[in-house]
Amino acid sequence: MPGMAADVVVFDYNTIGSAKRGEMRNDLPGGGRRLVMPARGIEHVIVNGRTLYDEGKYEGRKGDTLPGQVLRSGNC
Repeated sequence: MPGMAADVVVFDYNTIGSAKRGEMRNDLPGGGRRLVMPARGIEHVIVNGRTLYDEGKYEGRKGDTLPGQVLRSGNC
């Protein structure tokens, strides 16, 4: 339907996945650590008509307002 929001992920079926081991990053506020599992095979991510991820690179700028909304259990 015209005017409705849509999200699209384009991926390579043959390479989609993640590394067997994650990597620790200390990039949370206050120097907090988190385990990151980088994705492979994702080519493009489009949210509400805006390209966010294109050929392995984030297309936005730091501090940009991101389109879409977070869905939580019970609110879908």
